[in-house]
Amino acid sequence: MAATLAAFPDKGVASVEEARALLDAGYTLLDVRTELESNARGKIRGSICIPCANARQQFDAASGQMVVSEQDNPTFLAQVARRFPRKDARILIACSNGRQYSIDVLEALEEEGYTNIVGLQGGVNGFLRVFDARLNPKDGRPVARRAMKKLL
Repeated sequence: MAATLAAFPDKGVASVEEARALLDAGYTLLDVRTELESNARGKIRGSICIPCANARQQFDAASGQMVVSEQDNPTFLAQVARRFPRKDARILIACSNGRQYSIDVLEALEEEGYTNIVGLQGGVNGFLRVFDARLNPKDGRPVARRAMKKLL
């Protein structure tokens, strides 16, 4: 675990296993998915949900289907600043797939002066393929053994 901690935040993007080790070491997961998505797909224990976009689902009479519309969350940075007032806070950033919103959020938080920010490769979806929402591995192996094997 020491090797993993030494690599971040400079490495920039953490694998799922590295992310799990970072969470154990005091990083906080900032879930930037829309509320609609996080409510539908689930949340990771201990994560802070601050959507960088607001989504609304509504029925479209013309197509006869439910449609989702999204727009940027205009108060996103202010909400992050309230939750993480210290610029050296250890923040692990995740959207659904690690690309959709995470890169934009990493750049925005870096511009705001945050120094210990890390992206989650594969996002929440990738994390939940390996770990459950309570941070337990899905294959039943102890976290420490799995993490040590992959990280050292």
